[in-house]
Amino acid sequence: MQDDKIIKVAHITLSMATGGIEKLILNLCRRTNYKKFSPAVVCLDYGGELVASLHHNNIPCFIFKRRAGFDWRLILCLVRLFRDEQFDIIHSHNQASLFYAGIAAKIARCPVLLVTEHSRHHIELKFLRRVEKRVLSLFTNKWVTVNDELAHLSKKREGIASNKIKVVPNGIDIVQFKGGAESRRDELRSAYGIMPSEKVLIMVARLNYIKNHSMLIDSLKFLERSHGSLKVLLVGDGECREEISQKICNNGLEHNVLLLGTQDNIPEILSISDVFVLCSLSEGLPLSLLEASAAGVPIVIADTANRAGFISHKKNGIIVENTPEDLANGIRYCLDNESDVNRMARVAREQVVHDFSLRSTIACYEDIYQELLD
Repeated sequence: MQDDKIIKVAHITLSMATGGIEKLILNLCRRTNYKKFSPAVVCLDYGGELVASLHHNNIPCFIFKRRAGFDWRLILCLVRLFRDEQFDIIHSHNQASLFYAGIAAKIARCPVLLVTEHSRHHIELKFLRRVEKRVLSLFTNKWVTVNDELAHLSKKREGIASNKIKVVPNGIDIVQFKGGAESRRDELRSAYGIMPSEKVLIMVARLNYIKNHSMLIDSLKFLERSHGSLKVLLVGDGECREEISQKICNNGLEHNVLLLGTQDNIPEILSISDVFVLCSLSEGLPLSLLEASAAGVPIVIADTANRAGFISHKKNGIIVENTPEDLANGIRYCLDNESDVNRMARVAREQVVHDFSLRSTIACYEDIYQELLD
C-alpha cells in the first residue's frame, strides 16, 4: 500500500439515529486522520438524527431502506455502491450490518472487510444467529470486540479463530467532560423544574426494551419513604417511548420522571445529576457509562449491564442485581454516602481518562486498517 494513497473506509450501520454505536461512528469519521483516510457512512435501514452532523462535517452518507425478511436487492445495491465508490475497507458495526455488507463486499471484491461487535444480546439465545456469525467470520478479515468478554465468547461459543479477534475498547472525547458546565448548574436545574432539595437520577440510553427502563421506574417505589424528592431524567428516544410514557403515567410519576428525548448537551445534563443509573439486560461497553464516569457522576449499574467489567463494586461504582429492589438499594447507598461515592467517581474518571480516550480508540482502528491493507 502506497503511503500517499488515501484509504477509503465505509462504516456500515443500520442507521445514524442517536445511540452509542452511532455516536462512535460519527466520532471515528470526523476525528480520523484525513491525510490517510477518507470515511463514509452507509445506513441500511434509514438515516437518523446524526446524518445532519455527517453532512456538516462533509462526510458522505448513503441511505438505503432495507425491506422485511431477506432483502437480496439491498445486497445488489451495496455491490453497486462499493464498486462505484471503490472503498478499500468495509467496516461493519454489529452482525446485522455485516450480513449484507459482508456478502456485498466479497462480490464487489473490496480488499478488506472487518466488523466491530458492540454487544451480543441479539445472538445470545439464538442458535441460528450464532451459526450465521461463525459463517460470516470465515470471510471477515478481522473481528473486533469492544471488551474481553465478547472476545472470549466469540472464540468459545462461535469458534471464531483467535488470530481474527481484536479487542478495541470504546473511547470518548475526554475534553468535553473537563468541567465548566457547573457554572450553569442552577440554570439547568431550574429549566428542568428541579427543586433545590431534589436529587437527580439520570439514565442515558435509547428507549428500547434491552435498556430496561421499566426496572428503574419500578425501583422508585422502594425509594419513596427514604428519598421521595427525586427527579429522574431519561435521556434518549426510541420505539418504546410510548410504552415507557404510559408506565410513568400509570405509576403517577409524571412530575418525577422526565422523558427528555435526544439531547446534544450531555455533559451539561450530567453536571446536574447526582447518580447515573444503567440497568440494561445486556451491554458491551456503552459510551454513556464512560461519559458519566468522565463527568464524575457516581455510577449504579446492574450486573447484566456490566458485562465489560468496567465497574468494580465499591471501587469505582455500585453493582446491583437486576431487580428493582436491589437497584433501589444501590441508589439509596449513593444518595446516603456522598463522600464514599465521590471517591468512587474520582477513580472511575481517572480510569476513563487513562484507558478510554477517543484518540486511543481511533488510533487502534487506523492501525488495524493499515495492517490489513498492508
